Amino acid sequence: MKKTLPFFTLFIAAAFCFNVSHAQLSDGSIAPNWTMTDINGTSHTLYDYLDQGKPVFIDFFATWCGPCLTYVQAGHLENLYTQYGPSGTNEVMVFSVEGDGSTNTADLNGTGSNTVADWVTLINYPLIDNASQTSAYGIAYWPTIYMVCPNRIIKEVGQGTTAALYSEAQGCAPPASQANDPALLNYTGSTVTCGDVELKVMIQNGGTSNLTSATIECFDGSTSVGIVNWTGNLATYGVEEVTIGTVSISSTTTFSIQITSTDDNASNNTISASVTFDNTETTDTLYLALTTDDYPGETTWNLTSSDGTALFSGGPYSGQANQTFNETFTVAPGECYSFNIYDSYGDGLNASAFGGTDGNYTLTDEDGLTIVANDGSVQFNEESQPFMARTGATAIEETRIGKMEIYPNPTNGDVNIRFNNFIDEANIILTDVLGKTVLQKTYAGINTIALDLNKYNNGIYYLTVRAGKDTTVQKLVLNK
Repeated sequence: MKKTLPFFTLFIAAAFCFNVSHAQLSDGSIAPNWTMTDINGTSHTLYDYLDQGKPVFIDFFATWCGPCLTYVQAGHLENLYTQYGPSGTNEVMVFSVEGDGSTNTADLNGTGSNTVADWVTLINYPLIDNASQTSAYGIAYWPTIYMVCPNRIIKEVGQGTTAALYSEAQGCAPPASQANDPALLNYTGSTVTCGDVELKVMIQNGGTSNLTSATIECFDGSTSVGIVNWTGNLATYGVEEVTIGTVSISSTTTFSIQITSTDDNASNNTISASVTFDNTETTDTLYLALTTDDYPGETTWNLTSSDGTALFSGGPYSGQANQTFNETFTVAPGECYSFNIYDSYGDGLNASAFGGTDGNYTLTDEDGLTIVANDGSVQFNEESQPFMARTGATAIEETRIGKMEIYPNPTNGDVNIRFNNFIDEANIILTDVLGKTVLQKTYAGINTIALDLNKYNNGIYYLTVRAGKDTTVQKLVLNK
């Protein structure tokens, strides 16, 4: 939890009060709809205002927040409402939402014990006392000021002046006016890779008629590398993630993704996507050393295969601040993997920015190669590092379990697992590409295991073998 800090300790604390940890809504995402009632009893629905073609500004604040008071007293939102709201040019709408569920009506009126002002007197545009949207909108600090464009796209605009806020509103896409207007919102596919890239985009119907088809094409320079003829049924402002396909790259590449089908509005047809290439080669045994910072509940990580399946994961580490965790895992050679670490607040392991102690992490291999590391000074929401386990004998893998042979692979249903060591106890887990466990068995006193997979569907699976503290993973192809 990051709550209010003494204002003299950090510059940032002069502008914000910190809330419990939430993942902020990223710019370009879709704003959730809501219906809330203001303190005068008037009900408001966000999408109703957006459907009128109005950008909507929402100031999430808390009654006890000094920086919130400073911004309200500056009058920028009130001037925006007066000049460009319903009583002005009627171009925008403005709301203030008291979003801290621990405050009450007395605090809002300035008479409670958890307040710094009489907010009811200060705010002369719709004031809502409702914490129901605090989590949905990822409020990590007060004030958080969002603008939502008519097409539902959200942007955090910050504590801007009236002129700056109005300028932001002018940057919104115009309301739907053309019948056929598919739009590309953003790229959602892989951004780091050892070679293969799954290309995905978010498409939106910016037209007045339902969108039922569109052709989306990806270019590397002038060369088309992927195309999909999408079909569906999106109402106005409806969105859907579309997979274009998988391509291979050998260097960092910026793709141009375009809608190439007939379209009444070409201005929203193209986006770019930069994908970082890194084929760092490692041994097949890896070591993770992770030291948490003062906010361990924010930290999670996983190690994924090339298709995105999480093979290993950890966290959150709630209640375990400033502790070191050591993990050892073994991966199959010749495969591309990605180590991914996440911080739900967005400051990484940089607790010193809030007067605490930084954490850190390092991922290394058996040769001592540092694959990725962060000493805590670099903040992040997410960090990802691809790598390739060096190719050796593909059928026999050296692990602390000993030599493990899986055959035949690919298989038509019957699989044998043979160890050169006698295994006291082995736990066998078979997962599909979605990470769902389809088989789990424990064997004792063995050096050979026979598996019957005939009842499972054809496809790619991951066979995890755990013996004591050792774990190894092999990709298994079932083709009956």
